[in-house]
Amino acid sequence: MISKKLLLGGLVLVVSTYFYNFAKPGGIEKEIQYQTIGSFQEAEKVLVAADKNSLVILDADFTLIQPNHPACQMANFKQNKDYIHAFFKKLPEEVSRDIFPTFWMTRAPSVLIDAKIPTIIKKLKDQGANVIVLSAIITGSFPEVGDILNWRLNNLNKLGVKLSSFGVKARLKLTDFNLYRGNYPEFENGVLLTNGKLVTKGQVLEKFLAKIKWQPKTIIFFDDEGRNLKSMQEFAKNHNIVFKGFLYKGAKNAKATPISEKDFKKEWEIMKAKSLAFFELGKKARA
Repeated sequence: MISKKLLLGGLVLVVSTYFYNFAKPGGIEKEIQYQTIGSFQEAEKVLVAADKNSLVILDADFTLIQPNHPACQMANFKQNKDYIHAFFKKLPEEVSRDIFPTFWMTRAPSVLIDAKIPTIIKKLKDQGANVIVLSAIITGSFPEVGDILNWRLNNLNKLGVKLSSFGVKARLKLTDFNLYRGNYPEFENGVLLTNGKLVTKGQVLEKFLAKIKWQPKTIIFFDDEGRNLKSMQEFAKNHNIVFKGFLYKGAKNAKATPISEKDFKKEWEIMKAKSLAFFELGKKARA
């Protein structure tokens, strides 16, 4: 369940794992073997050793990219943290967990947090390493953008992000999982979507690798959420895979366009109205 409370050990806000991701002392992140970084250059020593037996996994939102809209950029969240906290407390769980974040992510085209990442990915592939993007966004058709996976692939292509396809020619649906909102996790052209947060990234990667019948010797994983690092570390441990995890915090210092408090709240209220309408429509369709 998404945490929506203030944690002890400092006044730490956890309203949604898409927007704030902090560790409770002695909590989840204490269990993870990882390095906290503010840029991909800090992981250079690990990345230069990646080879054909390595799988490099990049989270999308707040790690690789963020929307090109000031109301959806992390650097602008801090000034509105009290509003955000109250905002999420009023939303149904499914809306706060999956639907609102999807409206947020699709609010505008994506921009790179680190302009050097396409070059880093190319170098990794030249070394023989496989590189994918693994995102917790839902799959299927979504208002204003259509098919979510196509939308994400188009955005990444425009940014020069070229990933590993593993020779998979057509879209791969991971039907091992239960249907959620009528859809499954999906993979295409190097992008793997979990179809929401009811399943972990480690679980989805496990099924994907089984489908393509390949297992890396090393997983190098970049994510801005501790729980995702934990699930990936557990998967790696269970399969005797070397795990190198990086908790990426570069998004909070990434360039953001200034926005007034009034306009920030206006944008979020618009996205909330769309989210609730989409949620109600889905409930009726499933009734």
